[in-house]
Amino acid sequence: MKKHIRRCYLILFILLFSGCSLLPETKQYHVYSLPIATAAPKPNHISVSSLVLKIAIPYANQTLDSSRIAVMPERNQLTSYKGARWSDRLPILLRDHMIDTFRKDGRLQTVSTENSALNSDLLLTSEISAFQSEYRDGIPQVHIAIHAQLINANSRQIIASQYFEQLVRSNNGEISSVVDAFGVATTQLTNNILTWVINNQPIGGTRND
Repeated sequence: MKKHIRRCYLILFILLFSGCSLLPETKQYHVYSLPIATAAPKPNHISVSSLVLKIAIPYANQTLDSSRIAVMPERNQLTSYKGARWSDRLPILLRDHMIDTFRKDGRLQTVSTENSALNSDLLLTSEISAFQSEYRDGIPQVHIAIHAQLINANSRQIIASQYFEQLVRSNNGEISSVVDAFGVATTQLTNNILTWVINNQPIGGTRND
């Protein structure tokens, strides 16, 4: 019995000090944030809306509601890049990207998340129908498509709804280049949504700066 116990201790000692592990190895991923491309300069004099806008986390299906970076290597075949992940779930990254863009633009005085304690006048909801790279002639092209709704936060009535789509070709097939293309496409699409929200906000909610 004592010999058996000693043998067990010896095996454990060897495993601990030889760098071996009884636990399965965890996969290592390259983690990427969603880049924000340089936006167009703002005019010197802008009308600032006093309305409070909340931006909700976009809805996405199970495939896109994750940290995986989606790719379509062939038509109708959706998978993800191996060894690469977004820094958070895609819908959260996109929501934060929109909030950052809206705040930097400055034409809406107050922009917050849907969980903010602030009372809001407007609510921006959206649904992601595409957020992947698609291979065309051997080169990936980023494809983003979102359906957005601008809602009166008090009456819950839809003020406007719009489908937005953006396509940006990557410089090459490297994942870093694809991520950059995602950043350009997302920034362009977010700026289009921003302009749409400004143009559809209720009249009477602005002041001149």
